[in-house]
Amino acid sequence: KPPGHRPRVESSVDACGRSGTMAADDEQYTQIVVYGLAYLGAACLMLYMLGRLVDLAREQMVKRWRRSEKDAFYASNGHSWDWCVVIAVRSATARLSKAQKRYSLRHIVEALAGAGLETKMCFTARREAVVLKIRASVDRLRSQAAAQSYRLELDASRLEAAAGMGRKDDATNRWLWRPVKLKDDKRVCKYAPFDFVFAAYRDKAADDAAFVRGGQQQQPGSSSSSSTPTAVLRSLYRRYAPGNAIFRGSDRLKLLKGAIETEVAKGGAGLSLARLRRDKCVVAAFPLHDHDELLALQRKWLLYWQHPGDQPFDDIAAYFGERVALYFAWLSHYMTYLAYASAAGFAAWVSAASERSSNTAGVAVFALFATVWATAFAVSWRRAQARYALRW
Repeated sequence: KPPGHRPRVESSVDACGRSGTMAADDEQYTQIVVYGLAYLGAACLMLYMLGRLVDLAREQMVKRWRRSEKDAFYASNGHSWDWCVVIAVRSATARLSKAQKRYSLRHIVEALAGAGLETKMCFTARREAVVLKIRASVDRLRSQAAAQSYRLELDASRLEAAAGMGRKDDATNRWLWRPVKLKDDKRVCKYAPFDFVFAAYRDKAADDAAFVRGGQQQQPGSSSSSSTPTAVLRSLYRRYAPGNAIFRGSDRLKLLKGAIETEVAKGGAGLSLARLRRDKCVVAAFPLHDHDELLALQRKWLLYWQHPGDQPFDDIAAYFGERVALYFAWLSHYMTYLAYASAAGFAAWVSAASERSSNTAGVAVFALFATVWATAFAVSWRRAQARYALRW
């Protein structure tokens, strides 16, 4: 042994300090495990409660929302009442404004009947108001769509077949336009060339006017007019269930509201719903649920284990409208990106908890990740929003 060497003797103070540090580390790891299990249990409990709420909602919808009225109108048109107007019952001595005197219940019903719309009235439970339900036949909706040049989606397969056949002039047998065949072999776009193509609706009156202007020998409305461009276009519109109709639920609501608010000179009722509510001529005006379509949407939407991006956005847009569908599309996009942020945040929390300090490399990496995440989320949503705008 070298001179002056003294054997190292561990003091009892050092041993107690090291054992205390080890005990503190063990206690910290125990807390992390306990907190993690608590969070996991809370998440499982929330998922279970959410599942129970979905079950209760489904049971209530099935029990209560059954169509009680399937009359001849529903059998021939595939839908029933779409809009509802609530009008207050006033006493004979009530003071009425000029607008309330003009737009009385009788005037509103006569205006709707003059526009070719069907109505049905009933009292509320306390007889405080009259509920006026409104609906329109498919033919009336078609005429309103033609008047508004309403855009409808074309069926992709039928449009591709029609484009591949081309079109010739019946008189000269010359090509009006040659067959068109579009292919995307390299899959530049995720959609097919003929997907999500829209065209304004046209009815037989447009064909009749075209025959008159063009000096055709065919009589307007004859059977030979089935080969006219408008007739071919009518056969290309996409069909929706139930009833194989060309109008979705949201399309019916928009067209019916258009028929209500269109000027009388143009075939409408000439009733502005917003103005009637503002002048207190009516208490409320709102669209009605179609129970069959709502139950069909519920079976696709209220699911337990469904990725947020797999929601039936097209069906939501068909029933509730594009604005509501776009909200849920944004919400699903946001939730998907929050999953990445939550995973990174959990990793940063574990790093900070293990080192018992917030000044760690994991926290710094998470701050950098949050900056990149926010930019990627904004850019990706702009791209997704453009795709939804193309589809709707």
